[in-house]
Amino acid sequence: MKVLAIDTATEACSAALYFEGDIRQQYRIAPREHSHIILPMIDQLLAEAGISVSELDALAFGRGPGSFMGVRIAAGVTQGIAFAWDLPVVPIPRNTRPQSAQSPRSPRLRKQLIPRQAQAACCRPSMRA
Repeated sequence: MKVLAIDTATEACSAALYFEGDIRQQYRIAPREHSHIILPMIDQLLAEAGISVSELDALAFGRGPGSFMGVRIAAGVTQGIAFAWDLPVVPIPRNTRPQSAQSPRSPRLRKQLIPRQAQAACCRPSMRA
């Protein structure tokens, strides 16, 4: 499964790509610059992985809590890409906590959590953009 996830709800702007069991990510603290840097971040991640948007299985975005404008940027970018490429969208709350005792920052856990949510969205047509 190939999933692109973005989050722009805080001062940090981030994009991550789950691809072949690995997570590649871009992260930059850039207050009020998210709308200028998120698309180049996405382009760079896809280029590094050697894939195009058409090869993605799903998109995910941080739906907050966070700044209203930041959430709008993430939702807008995600919906735009999803609409153009007919991809399912997974809104993920920033306060998502797995039910295990593992830290949510654990790379192994992140590799399980996001793809699982994306896979569930791929099976629900109502989540399509």
